Amino acid sequence: MDDLLAIEEQIDIDVRSLETCAYSANTFADILAKIQKMVDDLSLRQYSNLQQWVVKLDEEVEKRLAARLQAGIRAWTLALEGRKDADAEADNTMDTEPTGSSDQPIVKLGGQPQIRTIVHEIRITNQTMYLHPPLPEARTKIYELMFAWQAIVTSQTRIQSTRYQVTATERGSTSLTYRDLLTKMPDGPEVLAAAYTSIEGRVKEVKAYVDEWFNYQALWDLQPEKLYGTLKEDIGLWMRCLNDIKKSRTIFDTAETRKEFGPLVVDYGKVQSKVTLKYDSWHKEVLGKFGALLANEMAEFHTHVSKSRSELEQQSLEAGSTADAVGLITYVQALKRKMKAWEKQVDTYKEGQRILERQRFQFPNQWLHVDNVEGEWGAFSEIIKRKDNSIQAQVASLQQKIVAEDKAVEGRTSDYLSDWEKTKPVEGHVRPDEALQRLQLFETKYSRLKEEREQVGKAKEALQLLEPSPVSTNEESLQVTYFSVNIYC
Repeated sequence: MDDLLAIEEQIDIDVRSLETCAYSANTFADILAKIQKMVDDLSLRQYSNLQQWVVKLDEEVEKRLAARLQAGIRAWTLALEGRKDADAEADNTMDTEPTGSSDQPIVKLGGQPQIRTIVHEIRITNQTMYLHPPLPEARTKIYELMFAWQAIVTSQTRIQSTRYQVTATERGSTSLTYRDLLTKMPDGPEVLAAAYTSIEGRVKEVKAYVDEWFNYQALWDLQPEKLYGTLKEDIGLWMRCLNDIKKSRTIFDTAETRKEFGPLVVDYGKVQSKVTLKYDSWHKEVLGKFGALLANEMAEFHTHVSKSRSELEQQSLEAGSTADAVGLITYVQALKRKMKAWEKQVDTYKEGQRILERQRFQFPNQWLHVDNVEGEWGAFSEIIKRKDNSIQAQVASLQQKIVAEDKAVEGRTSDYLSDWEKTKPVEGHVRPDEALQRLQLFETKYSRLKEEREQVGKAKEALQLLEPSPVSTNEESLQVTYFSVNIYC
């Protein structure tokens, strides 16, 4: 009886040692072999109810191994992610000696997994970029490494009540290892699911990074005509394109030749120089095209603004007829409506030249710098401001002139209509050539009146003298007269 109690005590010590031993296949195997040897001794002594006792013993072993397996999967996941989680580390460590023995080593319940590095190279052959080996192989190898880490526990041989005979009720006849522990972990399937999620996350990171490199395949595939046809003459699109080109350079413009994602490594050293050369060639060509486009745009804008400024300087409200004053008012208002768009253009030109300077564009000697454009724009803004202030100061007198001019035009219109009613060639004795001469005279007068009325209308609109009333009687009669003249002609 004393021998039985001693064996039972030793088995209990060995079972509990499964909680604190190193996470190693050999260590687990040695402990389980010692337990199995003692069970074999009991079996040879033919103790009764041994089989039921071994079943309970195996359940205790299974419980401790399930906890170690869970810690192992969690530790492997943290190693894959390259991080340390405080809570996980607390659960994943245990002192091998009582508290206070600070000199004693600490055992990691999940072990210290060192995941083997898997290197993938980005290569280019016949102007086509590809990854070697393909990314699916990385996924396969990573899963194999995880399964191997799990197998440290799950491949251990179960404790059996007898290894010398096989009975119908022998539990080990259908399951001789602990491979079903994946379904019996303390926290359930969440830990294993987290490991799978982490693997897929790493693979996605690698794929996203490799796809960024594969985007540079366009350097060989894209035709210049297609790019320039898309950008057309839109300076905003050109500037966005150049900024994107500059920004995209950061991925390969580095002294490094590889990028690590935990154990997954992407080596791009073999394509880095080729991409750089092709990239610089494209960048230089696009920069040159944009420089020429910007130079033409600024030159045209400078010429247009300079011409408008000169025309404004040559016109004045103090001298000239009312028609000249109205023309100036209309012209100033038309220019004021364009000023917001022109101001945006100046800002665009400034930003465009800054981009060229930052990206080291070689400016030609005849380059019209944006400072000259800004200077001309400032002079134009100043003159139009002065003209507008002058108009506002004289608007009252101008309104009086326009009202008088409007009355005069209405009077001439009434005289024209009255003359038409009296002398229109409808009598039978009027010769055809005389009738035609009269009609041509009336048509000439009509054209002149129509032009005068349009000028007065524009002046009234410019000076806010328009009344929200229907078309005047003279206007309607004039239109009817013109229609009649055309019928007779």
